[in-house]
Amino acid sequence: SNNPIVNTPVNISIDILEEDLKELEKFGKILNKNKYLTSPTVGREKEFKNLMITLAQNKKSPLIVGESGVGKTSLVDELAYRIIKGDVPKFLQGKIILEINPSDIVAGCQYVGMFEDNMAKLMNLCEKYDIILFIDEIHTIYGVGSTKNKDTDMASIIKTHMDRRLLKVIGTTTDKEYDEYFSSDALKRRFEKIPVKEVDEKSLFQIIDKVLNDYFINEDISLENEELRKEIIKIIITATSKKHRVYHDVVNNPDLAI
Repeated sequence: SNNPIVNTPVNISIDILEEDLKELEKFGKILNKNKYLTSPTVGREKEFKNLMITLAQNKKSPLIVGESGVGKTSLVDELAYRIIKGDVPKFLQGKIILEINPSDIVAGCQYVGMFEDNMAKLMNLCEKYDIILFIDEIHTIYGVGSTKNKDTDMASIIKTHMDRRLLKVIGTTTDKEYDEYFSSDALKRRFEKIPVKEVDEKSLFQIIDKVLNDYFINEDISLENEELRKEIIKIIITATSKKHRVYHDVVNNPDLAI
């Protein structure tokens, strides 16, 4: 049988005051609280190394750029997973990663100044606990929270805190949105672009194989016949290859195969 030994979820206690923890969780999701069973990535050591190198720099933050479905967010999950395990360099040990959704922060801000107050609270907590902010589809920060009379949108607030308080941000975006929003914007020089392409066939095989293992761990669904398992994986790889994408899928591999 190709079934793995069932892993115990990796978890960590968050070293933060309870009232601050509750406040933080109003703004987003703490990835350190995820119960990861297995490593979230396969074959992304180069990209992950670039992510850590960028985080080690004082005035640069990582911007993960690639098409939909190539596994941009899984790199951030990998970072959270390794922090929980303690398998990171000293400067990243114990770091908290907070994922925020810009539209959630502005939601419910009915009165003038509420958005700025929320952002001030969030930025102060990030500084107090040296938190890494994660924003999926980071181009959505432009225009969020701005009014006709002000230019204090989320992008300008984050930019200020990256400059003055060395706030660390991890963002993800597509090539198209990178060119549209970052190519001529002042935020560009604050980010180091980390390109993520579709995985090769060998890595895709390993990813699908891992996903099948995860199904066994989570759902007790298994494919014990080794040859059948390999054939099914090959069929999935063939069916999701670029030449077979007759509907011009907007999702790429590995997500399309999964």
